[in-house]
Amino acid sequence: MRIVNRSEKEAHIIQSAITAFAQNGYEKTSISDIASRAGIATGGIYNYFKNKEDLFERCCTHIYDRFTEGMADSTEKGNKVYHAVLYALRFFRSNIEYARILLMEAKNFAIRFPDTGVLNQWHERFVDFIQEVLRDELPPIDRKDEHSFYVSLMVGGIESILMLWLFRPGILNMTEEGIALQMARIVRHEVYREKTVG
Repeated sequence: MRIVNRSEKEAHIIQSAITAFAQNGYEKTSISDIASRAGIATGGIYNYFKNKEDLFERCCTHIYDRFTEGMADSTEKGNKVYHAVLYALRFFRSNIEYARILLMEAKNFAIRFPDTGVLNQWHERFVDFIQEVLRDELPPIDRKDEHSFYVSLMVGGIESILMLWLFRPGILNMTEEGIALQMARIVRHEVYREKTVG
């Protein structure tokens, strides 16, 4: 299949790069590897991207954009905390390459290139999403942090589950629904407990 539309070709290169970065890691992936996967000449990549760093950042943006496309729809139902966690788990489990890039490669990339916004972009979008869900569903906490601890707990919990799925598959014998239900129960219980104790 010959791709002639510029935006389609760019999307094809990004998807080829995502596969390469997920399989080989950022450091071990070369532009020629990506070009080969995309079925184009190595020099053709530079018609779309300045260099490997630029291409990797665009891959991360693509992942974040795909993730945020379904976020709002996922929490239109009741029990928003549950549905937010369930959406994140299902999204990354069905796009395991995205999980690998986000959890491993983007973090390493951010260490190597500290001026990049790759990791901040993910955290801003995901943290804002979780923060909004908590504000909508749970009672306010009378402190300035506005559920920040619970947001960190949820984001860290989701990332830990994804790491288990990536590196220790089969160790966690719970469904996505079961994990989301437990996380929602824990957060809800603690917020309400804090309201009555605090």
